[in-house]
Amino acid sequence: MLALVRSGRDRRALFVVFYLYFVFGLAFQLYPPLFDSIRDEFEVSQGAVSTLMTLFLVPMVILAIPGGLVADRLGIHRVAPTSLVVVMMGLLISAAAPSFSVLLLGRVLAGFGSAFLVVAAMKIVALSFPRERLGLALSVFAAGLPAATGVAFNGLSLLGWRGATVAGVAVAASGLFVFQLLAKEVRWVPMMDGPRLASTLAFRNGEVWRVAVVAFWGYMAIVSFTTWVPTTLVDYAGIALWLATLLASILLLIDIPLGPVWGRVSDRLGRRKPFVVGGFVVYLAGSLVVPYVALLPLTVATLGLLIAITFMGTGCAAFFPTASTIPAQSVGPELAGAAFGIFVTAQFLGMAVGPVVVGHVLDTTSAYLGFLAISLITGVGVVSAMALRSR
Repeated sequence: MLALVRSGRDRRALFVVFYLYFVFGLAFQLYPPLFDSIRDEFEVSQGAVSTLMTLFLVPMVILAIPGGLVADRLGIHRVAPTSLVVVMMGLLISAAAPSFSVLLLGRVLAGFGSAFLVVAAMKIVALSFPRERLGLALSVFAAGLPAATGVAFNGLSLLGWRGATVAGVAVAASGLFVFQLLAKEVRWVPMMDGPRLASTLAFRNGEVWRVAVVAFWGYMAIVSFTTWVPTTLVDYAGIALWLATLLASILLLIDIPLGPVWGRVSDRLGRRKPFVVGGFVVYLAGSLVVPYVALLPLTVATLGLLIAITFMGTGCAAFFPTASTIPAQSVGPELAGAAFGIFVTAQFLGMAVGPVVVGHVLDTTSAYLGFLAISLITGVGVVSAMALRSR
């Protein structure tokens, strides 16, 4: 990814934002492969376990817009390190949790820090790169989440949920070191007149709200898939948990090589909307195939799922880098914190609601209808993406 960027300063800026988003992604995605062990230890229901994801995201939904305004006002050098410390504190509480309620408390605190961390990282991109290069830059940033998902699902899950959480603390601490080490070499200045002007422009910009709606449906579909497919495939298709986890993680892992490609093509063409709409359509087509392929004989099902989920991943890779450029393009880099706050609020609201909705469908109906619910959510996303007015 970084090989596509020639400037050493730009590479350092991209490494910082990639790693910050990686820290968030790891903290967020630690538990889906370990839901069964957490449920067994604390004797709670499948729906209750899903609140581990929801309560992480609730403070992000509430605080992303204030976080953007604070980043505009105070600057990145203050907001990013403080948010990393708060994420570390939340993970430490979760790792030592003697009860499920304390585990949830730690998730809320980690989500509180993540709200400020993610918006600050996105503002770094807006301040560091011109409009015509935002697609590539935000695709590198976005790769932090799938990279973290791959590490959480296929590496840290082997440590058990407490061991994985301790590893998450170490990663967050290293993020603090990386930011402090590299931030001195990159100039990110705070906005001169505070959040008043930012809020006026961002909150009155219709396209910012339209792309926020797109982000809501997109991440509702994506995170409900990565949250429930690993454990659902075990019962629905008889696939081993480790293999189901690996297959589900491909949805986001494919973003790492393909995201920068789509972002760069989007930059060169100066077009965003076709990539957003196309990403949704591809994801929808793949999601409709998954429940049927999964019921084939195991070897054929595994190969079919690999192809279908990889296909869905190509849609994911086109979606975020192009959609996330629109807030900064709509209001300008100096005021991007508030606009990104609106975008991130919708993104994380979708991430919070999706697993709960699909988890309820799985609890009350069947695995097949759970898969169908994800497809329905994606279909609504297609319609919302077509309403965008950006080129």
